[in-house]
Amino acid sequence: MRRMSGVFLAVVLCGVIGTPASAQQDSWKNQWYWGAQAGAFIYSTATQSNELAFDFGFDWLITGDRVGLRLGFDQVLFADGTTGAVPDASSLGGLRVVSFTSMQRWQGELYGMTNAGPLQVAAAGGFSIQHVTNAQATGSFSSPQAEDALRRVVDDASSKAFFTIGAAARWLFGGRWAAIGKYQYMPKGNDFLITSGQHAITAGISYALTVASEQVTTER
Repeated sequence: MRRMSGVFLAVVLCGVIGTPASAQQDSWKNQWYWGAQAGAFIYSTATQSNELAFDFGFDWLITGDRVGLRLGFDQVLFADGTTGAVPDASSLGGLRVVSFTSMQRWQGELYGMTNAGPLQVAAAGGFSIQHVTNAQATGSFSSPQAEDALRRVVDDASSKAFFTIGAAARWLFGGRWAAIGKYQYMPKGNDFLITSGQHAITAGISYALTVASEQVTTER
């Protein structure tokens, strides 16, 4: 009797331990992860080279079988005294210095993801719309009309859309949680206050708050 009880207990324990492990392997699929991240934004302008800014934000990752759709919003905070430049024939050297301290980034990316957990790697590609929110031309102007004309030039140089490529690594834990590290690269853009290729390196955490689609199992 004791031997039969021991065998029965072993079978139950194997079922309890084995089932969550197999289920966890696919638990990341068809989920909607809500997350937050922070890190560094590396860039150059016409007046400064290889600068570092603070990047933080939120994102949503909708996962499928081997792919994911990521939508994100980031706020970039530049150091005091950050400047760029725009063309201005009335200024010495043909450039007008522009100061700014913040930028917003709206992103949409497709992730190609490995199928096995808990460690996942992903390649990413998509787009980023970036807007410098408080760019101001410095110096004096010969007339209000000249100031208005240059303000329009600054406004045009404050926003641009970029293609993005990147990579990410996710560590799944606790059933619904994921820690993630991401890298994004945006190529050099013309007529933008940031004149170089841009790099964003962030790390964060996300939680599968909702299910992206109805899951059907053989038990049902």
